[in-house]
Amino acid sequence: MKAKEASKYHQYVNDKLMKDLLLMELLSWFKNDFFQWFDAPKCSNCNDQVTKTIGCVTPTDIELRDGASIVEKYECPLCFRSDFRFPRYHSNPSKLLETRRGRCGEWANCFALLARSMKYDVRRVLDWTDHVWVEIFSEHQDRWVHVDPCEGVLDKPLLYEVGWKKELSYVIATSIYEVIDVTPRYVKCIEETKKNKRYLVQEKWLSDTIGNLTDSLMNNLSKEQKELCVQRRLKDLVELMSQKNPINLDESLPGRQSGSSAWRLQRGEVGEQFKPYVWKPNEHECETKEFELCYNVIEDTYIRGKERIVGWRNGLSEMKDLFRKEERDWNMVYLARKERLETGKLSWDIDLSETNLSVKCIELKIESKTYENGRVLWQLCGNNVCLIPSSSTTLNSEALAGAKKVSLTASLSGGKGDVAWQHAQLFRASTKFSEGLALKLKILMQNDA
Repeated sequence: MKAKEASKYHQYVNDKLMKDLLLMELLSWFKNDFFQWFDAPKCSNCNDQVTKTIGCVTPTDIELRDGASIVEKYECPLCFRSDFRFPRYHSNPSKLLETRRGRCGEWANCFALLARSMKYDVRRVLDWTDHVWVEIFSEHQDRWVHVDPCEGVLDKPLLYEVGWKKELSYVIATSIYEVIDVTPRYVKCIEETKKNKRYLVQEKWLSDTIGNLTDSLMNNLSKEQKELCVQRRLKDLVELMSQKNPINLDESLPGRQSGSSAWRLQRGEVGEQFKPYVWKPNEHECETKEFELCYNVIEDTYIRGKERIVGWRNGLSEMKDLFRKEERDWNMVYLARKERLETGKLSWDIDLSETNLSVKCIELKIESKTYENGRVLWQLCGNNVCLIPSSSTTLNSEALAGAKKVSLTASLSGGKGDVAWQHAQLFRASTKFSEGLALKLKILMQNDA
């Protein structure tokens, strides 16, 4: 252990440095030995088959007492057993010392509890694009240090924007005595972030509100404590305003490591750039002269015969400014354009050019939903012909007969107000009452003339 090894040279290692070394050991132990990541329960009746979420339910009295305000419910897709529950103990970190599992919120809360018990000053950090970690004050370095328990990462604040490819907007840190906007620490250019991604509230309102909350919290401190906190806060604000950070911008940072690969793909946090994909008939499809592709939005999976491909991005030839949205409170899931952006677009391409086959006829069924003046324009094109399919209506057509390449495109636009992006949706489905099959494309092929 680093701390134990350093203790041999105690005459050269002061208490403040030793505390930093101990923090590194705590982080490693917490990540590798103490806490566990939770994706979904496994069904003991079906050889540990992974269950799927069917929404949130009301906590029991015991779950409420233990600090769970939300309880996720799961069902086995094989035997349909549905008594799997996952209480989210966000308001009672001590309960997590018993359960020792969760996602980023539980990881951050439990780690913060342990760190505070060891006399570290801790801030809980919330990223508005859905992640949670902590910052811990290093007395040795005289600054706040980024710590992500579920990733086992220390002092790499650009991990999310550079490594995960997240588009951060608001990153707010809170503690028992302050609230502070720490977004500049986690982005390469705060002015660009403010201009393109921060629009929920006015910057002055945010600054004033944070200041008022901090004043209220500091009123509970002694004079000595308040002086120390103000001194640290002023130093931190200067660092944040100047964006001075001892981080190598050229450092290679990985995509997200915690969570299943399917879950990370759904969230778009694997850190990889989008790679266009083109569907081509395999040997069996050429023999039967039939190509069929389905997409299940609930499972976020493409289905092609016996083949399964996880991740909606992984079947697209083009994708611009869209993401997959899960509404756990409404038990709904869909694709939509990114917030504040006026348009979004995606395409699927099927290429028969490497075969001696061409399109005979096409059957297509798609699902999309619009609200207010939101618009979704579908186009099915091939052989210099374009059709305009309608949602929830099966299209059967020979208009593209003879085509060697087929492209299906959806363009999203329109909507009103701050939630305009939600007014044009693809594949909207209920996680409780729907099978989730929102795209079905079937191409019958024929020999080239």
